[in-house]
Amino acid sequence: MEDAPIAVFRSESHSGRSRKVRKKSGKKTGIIILSVVIVLIFAAAILAAIFWLKKENTQKKFDTHIEKGQKYLEEMDYEKAADNYLAAIDIDPKAEDPYMKLADLYLEIDQPENAAIVLKKGCKEYRQPGDEKSI
Repeated sequence: MEDAPIAVFRSESHSGRSRKVRKKSGKKTGIIILSVVIVLIFAAAILAAIFWLKKENTQKKFDTHIEKGQKYLEEMDYEKAADNYLAAIDIDPKAEDPYMKLADLYLEIDQPENAAIVLKKGCKEYRQPGDEKSI
């Protein structure tokens, strides 16, 4: 009988210690989870900034090629103008403007066949899914 109260005392003492250990490990787990969440938020912000900068840089290159193409067209340097419009098409094949400018250039230098080819290519790139029209 004497052992019973000691066993009860030990189990109460042991469960009290267990609660303290659980509280400490719960705090550690919370800190770890919070740290991981913060790191993930920073990583997401960095990735978003990289993608935004890349897109902005690509748009600048596209605009520069369009502007150079126009400049060379005004100077009647048709080869350089065409090269810049083609570079703009390579950057953004779905953009309408470089196809139209390149086709206009070909018409200006009396190459309607090339203008037609460029416009057909542009229509194929620009066509939306479900568009039934034949080009």
